[in-house]
Order: sequence, then C-alpha cells, then structure tokens
Amino acid sequence: MAANNSSKLDNDSQLYGRVQKALLDGLDYLKAKQHDDGEFCINITRHPSMIGPNDFDSTPFATGIVYYALSFLKHPTAARLRLKALFFIKSQMQKGGVWSYWTEKSGKEIVPDLDDTAVMSRILFDSGDDLFPNLNIQRILENRDKSGMFYTWLNKPHAINDVDSVVNCNCAWYLGDHPAAKSVMKGLLEVIKKDQVSSSYWYYLEDLAFYYAFSRAAIVSPPDDDGLWKKLLRAKLDHIFASKKNLSPLSAALALCVTCKLNTFDSKAEILLLEQVLKEQSRSGEWPAIAYYAGPEPPQPHRVWFGSSEITTAYCIEALAQWSRLRHR
Repeated sequence: MAANNSSKLDNDSQLYGRVQKALLDGLDYLKAKQHDDGEFCINITRHPSMIGPNDFDSTPFATGIVYYALSFLKHPTAARLRLKALFFIKSQMQKGGVWSYWTEKSGKEIVPDLDDTAVMSRILFDSGDDLFPNLNIQRILENRDKSGMFYTWLNKPHAINDVDSVVNCNCAWYLGDHPAAKSVMKGLLEVIKKDQVSSSYWYYLEDLAFYYAFSRAAIVSPPDDDGLWKKLLRAKLDHIFASKKNLSPLSAALALCVTCKLNTFDSKAEILLLEQVLKEQSRSGEWPAIAYYAGPEPPQPHRVWFGSSEITTAYCIEALAQWSRLRHR
C-alpha cells in the first residue's frame, strides 16, 4: 500500500510539473503575440477547418477571451498582458457602454451586440470599474423578447433579430444576481433538460461552448437552489466523453473548464482531458487554431468561421490553470 501511494504521488507530481511547463510556454507564446495596443488576434476564414487563407479580424471579443483566461494564472507576465488588454478593451467602448464585434481599425461596420457588450462589461466590472453595471444595464434589459430572453443585436428591430443561448449565458454572467439573469438561467436550464442545446445557439459551433458559458454564468447566477444544474452538466459531459473519443484541444479545454466549475472530478475523465490538451501543444507553446464561432447571423447559412492559435491557447491556459489551482491549493 505504501509503495502504491508513493507511485501515485510521483505520477501526480510529474503531471503537475507538465501542466506548469505548458502554462509557462503558453504564456510566453501569448506574450509574443500580443499587439502593441493590447489586442490579441482572431482570424476569419471561409473554411470551418481553418485550412486555407486566414485573415486577421480585429475585434475586442478575442482580447476579452484571452484577458479572462489569464485571470486564472497568477504570474507577473499574465498580469502585464491583462493590463494592456484591458486598455484595448476600454478603448473600444462606444457611447452608453456598448461594444460592436468589429473595431474601427478593422474597416468594417456592424451594430453593437450583447455578446461583446456582456463579456466586456463583465470584465470591466470585475476589474473594479465603477461605471458598471449602471452605465448600460437599462439598455441591455430593454433588449429582450416576451419570454425574457435577450436578443443578440442592439439597434436592430426585434423582427429581424435573433436569440442565441450562448449569448444569453454571457448576459446572465454579466448581470449576476439580477432577476433578469435568474429568469434567463431558468429558461436555459429547461433547454438542457429537454435536450435542446444543439438547436439553441447559432453563432457557436459545439455544445461545449454552451456548457462552458452556462457553467460560468451559473456560478454567479445559479438557475436552481438544489444544484441540479451541476448534475445535469456532469451527465452531459459524460455523454460527450462516451461519444467522442478524441476531442480537439479546444473542446477538451472547454470540457475541463466546465469540470473545474462543477468541482466534481472523475479522475479518469479528468486525466484524459488533461492529456488531450497537453499533447496538442506545440514546441513553441501554442495550441492549433480551431474555429470557435461562425457567421453571419441567421437565417443565412454559415459561410465564415473565426478562430486562432491565440484563442485556443487562451482556453487551454484557462483550463490548465483552473485544474492546477483546484488540485493543488
């Protein structure tokens, strides 16, 4: 028994060491890739596999993803990258505390939306910016349908607007304990119960994107009082693990993030997720570009996809850092 315990400790120590190296290598990669103005890159492509021409697409959303991911990594380099990223995010805020997907330097125009606005607002709120939530909460609350779900687009007639479940998760994450968030989360819990997740979102590309956003929102705005949502998400993850033997590093990272939010580790599944993430990291520290979301808005079919090594790397860092903090605190 003593020998077995010693072997387990050695294995745990080796795995922890591999995770720490992966985190530092990934951090070095992001440091090298951050633009002078603080922005992080995402690319737009015409092919869902990200094969072929990939063009830089300037948006605050990518920088918000990286900023949030680095918040789980307590390292001076991560703090410096986040500070620069925060300046960039603030520079993209429009009148009334809203954000559009594209930046001015992209040369493209688009109306503000609640996905970007909710994520950027939550970031600024968590950073201690006292403008939030009062600056934009009323405008956000006015952009709902009759059932209380949030429309995606601001400044667009409801008749040609859409409702996306992941966007609604992000709105609930921002609004926290506000009654409107509670209502949204209860509605989204019903979507999970009825096995309607796959048809509930438009812009994102897999159920794990929904479960990631839902679990993040549920921490600040629980959809129930008895923790049923955790059991449901655990069952959904188990189903995904059983049906997909080889997850992409992005999918594995999202699943590991959800597992950390649930704090209900199954050691076998957990180690498999960790190994899938670790094995895909390149020697230069990054993980491969994988499409994370797509456009345009419905009902038009998807014809452009968005992703980058920076985005995949950010989610992998977030997953590994969360696991490291929970397992070795």
